Amino acid sequence: MDRTTASPVIDSTPAELRLNAALQQLLEAHEHAQKLGRNVWQFALEISYLCSLGPRHTDLRWLVWRGYVEHGVEETMCEHTERVFRRLKNLMLTPQTCFVLTPKGVFFAQHVLGSRPETTKNDVPRRISTADSSQAEEIPVWDGEQHTLFWRQRAVRHFKRLAPAQEGLLKALEAHTWRHSLSVNLLSGLCGPKGLNRQRLRAIIENLSRGLRPNLRIRLEGNGSRVDWEALE
Repeated sequence: MDRTTASPVIDSTPAELRLNAALQQLLEAHEHAQKLGRNVWQFALEISYLCSLGPRHTDLRWLVWRGYVEHGVEETMCEHTERVFRRLKNLMLTPQTCFVLTPKGVFFAQHVLGSRPETTKNDVPRRISTADSSQAEEIPVWDGEQHTLFWRQRAVRHFKRLAPAQEGLLKALEAHTWRHSLSVNLLSGLCGPKGLNRQRLRAIIENLSRGLRPNLRIRLEGNGSRVDWEALE
């Protein structure tokens, strides 16, 4: 009897291509929810379905870590009128895990797929090019639980001590998907109960930006009416 053990088959498909079809389905689910005026979680996609499209668990964890998707365990019962989920704050995956795109993830998916993804005759969306993927990655990620700002998949600022004002600014930029110009009117609660003090805000921004060199720069522009950020590298 031949007892030779067969070598495992290793999938060498690039991560960009593995994620392509999954991103398209997640984006379509998001768009359906918007058109119907429903919460996007009512159209959350199951992990078994997404993995059948090509992504591995590692790919899905990468999407979670980058802030492109949220995931939760579905706990819907027959008597429920809507789907029910328990949100997860770590990278744990279970057979009941489902995924939805975040606002940042919608931007990411639209960028790498295009607003109308190109298809082949087999209805397979175009491959994410290296240029598309790297350009879409030019968005920082603020992890409030770790008190760490990530840029290009590495930590560039970690707060060992309490810094509520600087962290609050990063949280605001994250909440608005890191638009390059953010009105200070969206930062009304940043400088305490007495309101927004432009001098205090300028000091917060200068201290934060100093700690981000040589990676990023944040500054107050437009006569103090907006906060801008840019990459330095």
